[in-house]
Amino acid sequence: MTSSVKRISRRVDMLKKMLSPPQAVRKKEKQSRPKGYMARRAGAAAFWVLFSFMFLTVAVTLFSKTEKPYTPKATTVEAVENPAVKPEAVQFAKSFTTHYFNWGNSEEEKKKRQEKLKAFLAEGLDPQAGLNMEKVTWNSVYKSSAVKQVKERGSNKSLITFYVSAEFSRETKDEDEPETKNVSKYFVVPVAYDGHSYGVYELPKFTYMKEQTTVKAEETGLQKASSSPETSAVRRFLDTFFKSYTEDSTDKLAYILEDGTRIAGLNKSMTFVKVASADIYEGKKKGEYSVQSEVIMQDPESDMQFHTDYELAVKKEGGRFVVSAMNESEGDEQ
Repeated sequence: MTSSVKRISRRVDMLKKMLSPPQAVRKKEKQSRPKGYMARRAGAAAFWVLFSFMFLTVAVTLFSKTEKPYTPKATTVEAVENPAVKPEAVQFAKSFTTHYFNWGNSEEEKKKRQEKLKAFLAEGLDPQAGLNMEKVTWNSVYKSSAVKQVKERGSNKSLITFYVSAEFSRETKDEDEPETKNVSKYFVVPVAYDGHSYGVYELPKFTYMKEQTTVKAEETGLQKASSSPETSAVRRFLDTFFKSYTEDSTDKLAYILEDGTRIAGLNKSMTFVKVASADIYEGKKKGEYSVQSEVIMQDPESDMQFHTDYELAVKKEGGRFVVSAMNESEGDEQ
């Protein structure tokens, strides 16, 4: 057994010797390599490593998808206007009011009123819109109405308030002419919109409003001119200007206007009565004035008189006064 193992071992050694080149040959190969051979091989290897790195970098840059940063879209919520406050709703309520305040004692007039109100009233409401026709002792004729308030109620309802004027009348036993009286009421119409039509969704009601504006009179912020012969002359000039403003042609009115100023007169549609009051303020330059005046005009057809506010820019030019602007600050924002 031992001898067999030794024989096999010897044969393996012989094979190794046969397969491996002789030592002389290995030495010869090493001696045949030129100088710098290993350096060149190391340089070539470094070149291909760098080339491969650059190639991969370019490929990644060209073909990779760049994700844009997420920017959330701004969401805008549009305000939806309540259809029950639109002009159409106000007109609807006014038409209803017109028919509401027309009634009479006769059966025919009662039926006629009920038929007209039917087009406005929601189903289930009193066909006479709350008016007890059995207790009616006066006839009514609608005269006029003015919108006083439009108040939203939810998304499709509103309360529209009118100031209504009507003439009441009734027959009297002792007189040939009927007794009449003018009546004015604050009248509230509840209006709704269902997506198809407007309707009065509740019985109308009466209310009262104390009307008093909270708007204050505009302040000029200018220095009031002290009393002097010149301010007195400006005051007298106002009479001349407003008389020409109401009566004269454009060419004649231009005589008392600064060159380049265009003001259209009233062409005799109104008659100048007088300047009721005038506040004169110092202008930006000497000889320039701002005048706040209250002027009384009269309608030549009816002789009715009206008080109107006018703002004038007056300046002294060549020994006489001219108007350089009229009501020019109206509508300006403060």
